[in-house]
Amino acid sequence: LSVFVTAAKTTAVIMFLVAAAMVSAWLITVADLPSKIITLLEPFMDNKTLLLIICALAGAACSSGKVKASHVLAAMGLGPAAGEAIRVSLSPATTDAEIDAFAAAWLAMAARLGRKGAA
Repeated sequence: LSVFVTAAKTTAVIMFLVAAAMVSAWLITVADLPSKIITLLEPFMDNKTLLLIICALAGAACSSGKVKASHVLAAMGLGPAAGEAIRVSLSPATTDAEIDAFAAAWLAMAARLGRKGAA
């Protein structure tokens, strides 16, 4: 009988974690909570670098599939370039080989786009 009680408790904890993850995901993506928090903080922030750090920590740097200019980059004074930014994320687990592969792919893409623009 104790095995069933332990299994039930473990299952309940797992279900709670899954539910909490779903609510968190909804707040971040559908309700766009990080963006709303940044919008509230922005008028009180003089330091644009600090604002960018807060945005990154809050997950607001991720566009969540939206196709529009980053309000954070625009607030930093990038103007129209804010709509052309590409976010590249690194982690402690990112290897030198992965960074080299990314850099090579980036340069190859830039070269192809440069040839198309010159034509």
